[in-house]
Amino acid sequence: MFLREQLVEKGDIPELFNFDGMLYCAKDIVGHFSRDKKTSKIMLLQQKEFEKARISFKMDPSLLLIKQQTNYMLEATPEEDTKVYLDTSGRRVNKQGYLIDDEGNIVTRSSSRIIWKKELLRPEGEPQKIFKFTEFSMSWVRGLIEPEQAAKAIKETGKAVDYEQRPVNDLGFLVDELGNIVDAMQGLVVFPQRFLEIDRRSRKQVQLPYIFRSGKLLQIPMSDPLENELELRLQ
Repeated sequence: MFLREQLVEKGDIPELFNFDGMLYCAKDIVGHFSRDKKTSKIMLLQQKEFEKARISFKMDPSLLLIKQQTNYMLEATPEEDTKVYLDTSGRRVNKQGYLIDDEGNIVTRSSSRIIWKKELLRPEGEPQKIFKFTEFSMSWVRGLIEPEQAAKAIKETGKAVDYEQRPVNDLGFLVDELGNIVDAMQGLVVFPQRFLEIDRRSRKQVQLPYIFRSGKLLQIPMSDPLENELELRLQ
């Protein structure tokens, strides 16, 4: 749900950020589709591909037959198949309708530039939704310890905890036993370990994605109740 003031002209969804801090429009990464008349859901086209056949929909459409209105299938092919979804222009998309390359990365419609790598997508194939008005504060995920102290402890003993005996990584971010960064209040996972970037100093995958440390997101005022509580813990 969006507030009216968060929408741009014509009611379009505002621009989003990827983890690298790149701005993009949602419509630039979504394919073109027909919609079901009853449910209004987009209708994906399916293409059954096989390594042995080495035939693609774009190469020779005449080799395809229409099994259903929204389902394309190669003729005379075995049952073992890998489903490939297409939009109405024959471009590859995932099950959520986002344009993808051969590796499953979400790409732009015009330049096929990678916007979201496959491993950073949600399990259902959705990209992370990060807007300019997305709120974030470092204090939500930082332990009560200086990064230098945390790094020193890990170098000497292999682990580090903050002043409340909570595990932290080399940069002082709160973590669980798997290295996921968790929040300071409930210990819930905020950044799965696979989202983290390589820290130049420690050369470990412990750093927050760039967009969350860039200052481009909406900063939380110190008058915020959560910020006040976290500030009291530091005293």
